[in-house]
Amino acid sequence: MDLNKMKGEISAFCKTHNINITDNEILELAIKLFPNTMKGAESFKVEVDRIYRFDNGGQLKAFVDVLVDNCLSIKGFKVIDGKKGLFVSYPSEVAKDGKWYNTVLAITKDTKDQIEKIVLEAYKV
Repeated sequence: MDLNKMKGEISAFCKTHNINITDNEILELAIKLFPNTMKGAESFKVEVDRIYRFDNGGQLKAFVDVLVDNCLSIKGFKVIDGKKGLFVSYPSEVAKDGKWYNTVLAITKDTKDQIEKIVLEAYKV
């Protein structure tokens, strides 16, 4: 079964049973229920395409664009200096409810770790 079909079935089930759930929560649930669907997802190449560094003393240290398999550019990753050190924040936008939501989501922990490692290594150079 493909991931989009699983997402559709979970979404339909939740609507039928009046369960409020976001698209990101549906995706995370689909992956937890069917982890083998994403097998092999770690085999793509990720590289930093561009870094725009800030030297203003604030928490935002850089904007980073990532290139996936030399065919997909994802703009808007951020390097943030948080309470526990540097971390990578995913592209996001503010919704009508005033809350910020990620517009890009790493499906697996391995993918998230791979992107964070590559972005932070490039930032530290």
